[in-house]
Amino acid sequence: MQRNEVDASLTSIGLGTPDVWMKLGQELEGKTQLEQPRVSKKVLVKALRMQTEAMRYMVDEFDRLRDKMAEMELEARNTAKHVERVNSKLITVQGQVEDVNTKVYELEVEQIKQAEQLKEIDDVAVQVRATREEVHLVAASVEKANTEHSEFVQLTEQKLNVIREDQEVTKQFAMKIEDRLNEEQKELFLDSDHILHNKLTLAMWMEALEKENRKKDDALRDCTDKMVKQGRNVQDMMLETRRTLDDNTCAVEDVQRLLLEKADRTRVDEIIESKYEEICNQLDKALASVLGEEDEFKRASQELQQLVTHLSESKADKKDLLEVKEQVLYDSRVRQQVENLRSFIDIKMNRDDVFSALKSKADKDEMLALLKNLSDSMNASIVQAQKSLNYADSAFLTGKQAGHQHGGGGCNSGQKRSGMLPSLDREKCLSCNSQLREPSTPSGPITNKNPFQMAPVYGGGYHLPAGAGSIEKNAMRNRTSSLSNNNSTSAPYLSPRTVANMASTGQLAESSSEG
Repeated sequence: MQRNEVDASLTSIGLGTPDVWMKLGQELEGKTQLEQPRVSKKVLVKALRMQTEAMRYMVDEFDRLRDKMAEMELEARNTAKHVERVNSKLITVQGQVEDVNTKVYELEVEQIKQAEQLKEIDDVAVQVRATREEVHLVAASVEKANTEHSEFVQLTEQKLNVIREDQEVTKQFAMKIEDRLNEEQKELFLDSDHILHNKLTLAMWMEALEKENRKKDDALRDCTDKMVKQGRNVQDMMLETRRTLDDNTCAVEDVQRLLLEKADRTRVDEIIESKYEEICNQLDKALASVLGEEDEFKRASQELQQLVTHLSESKADKKDLLEVKEQVLYDSRVRQQVENLRSFIDIKMNRDDVFSALKSKADKDEMLALLKNLSDSMNASIVQAQKSLNYADSAFLTGKQAGHQHGGGGCNSGQKRSGMLPSLDREKCLSCNSQLREPSTPSGPITNKNPFQMAPVYGGGYHLPAGAGSIEKNAMRNRTSSLSNNNSTSAPYLSPRTVANMASTGQLAESSSEG
């Protein structure tokens, strides 16, 4: 029979399909590959029971671990609190340790001082013993001196009696001479033409002195006019500097507004605090250098005042006058630099303003770059100010202050000053900070209250006698009136650039030649 016929017969008989017989044959041969393994129900039930027990055990283990995690979190929080308390206590203990160290150092210093004092006391005790021995010797010498003194007194009384007799005779001769001098004084009359000095009469000396005074007044007037012109340039430069500072302030405020949404608060606070302290230290150093030169300013200004006073009261040649002008113009640079530095310090931001302006986060790289640029610009400006301050050697001296003398009781050079610098007040002396203008005449001329005035000297050093008092008063009255008219306008301050331009163009030489 063929295979097809066998399959048909099996189907007709009801023994299954040929596929069932084919699978059965493969199973008998051991070639069947099942997709799912065949497991008995007992094995499945046992496996399910074991899985159920394992799941119950895992649930209990998870609950236990959850409770343990909660306990560990609570313990961690308690540990963190304890660490904070320990840190605070550690900080307090460190402060106490520092205080104790300072106290120990102070006690050591005090102990050293006391040891030195004990050594000094021992030295004093030795000196006291030596002094006692010397006192005994001095007592013996005093007794001897008393005996000699009594003998000397007796001899002196005898000599005094002789001197009294001679004095009475001298008084009589003096009365006779005084009567004779009174009679001759009534008969003697002297004219200025009769008084000669170095082959010239007093009238000729007075005329020469008036000519020199007129030349000095003209030179001072020209110098004052030029200083007024230069003062206008200084005002323009100050306005331009103020505008530049305002622009820089606006730029910094714009940068701050841009950084409000990008700033990392903690990091930025640390960086800004360090940079702010660095900038403040640099500014403090610049101010310290300026204040350190104040003594040098006082000394140089006092020398200038004495020099100008000497030139105004005595004969001065053109070279001395030129040196005074150059010194006055050179010293005017200091005031400009001090004013610029003070204005720069007034507009700087303090620490509270910086902290209040930073309310949000900023990009770290951008913030560091901006802070570096700001620090470089500030350092450059401070270095520029310090370089310009190095050119100054003395304080500014105006024409009004030139007539001020520093007498023994007029002013105290060691007097402490308060407020702004002495060179900023035009009505006070640069050296002693005394008042140069009368309170009752705020717009009047500067008055000199030196009680130690120089004696009037004319020509080559000839002092005018008492008989020519009217000539001396008239000459000095004309001199003071001309000086007060010339000094009615105070000399302005000159910038270093203006002084350099004047020196380059030779204006100082022209002013000296005209004077």
